[in-house]
Amino acid sequence: MTDEQRWFSIIACAGESFSQLNAALQAAKSGDITQAEAYFHESEVNLQRAHHIQSESLQGEISGQPIAFSLLFVHAQDHLMNVLLAQNIYREFIELYKNK
Repeated sequence: MTDEQRWFSIIACAGESFSQLNAALQAAKSGDITQAEAYFHESEVNLQRAHHIQSESLQGEISGQPIAFSLLFVHAQDHLMNVLLAQNIYREFIELYKNK
């Protein structure tokens, strides 16, 4: 897999994860906690995929396979970190709706 393919994969997985987080929040907001938790779990799976690709890339660099720096690389890292942050916030909101 090329660097560009890895970055696009991170962006795609993180983007799908974020969409599922939004669906989870909307389900919780409407009172469907079971569906919210299902969407949240799907979000976690996609986020784990993105994180796995990132980890493999970092391990490669540590092993002497340098990462080609690009704007796409920066965008992928930014996208992943934003979704990681959003996941923590959304988890709290879903819990609030669940306990309401």
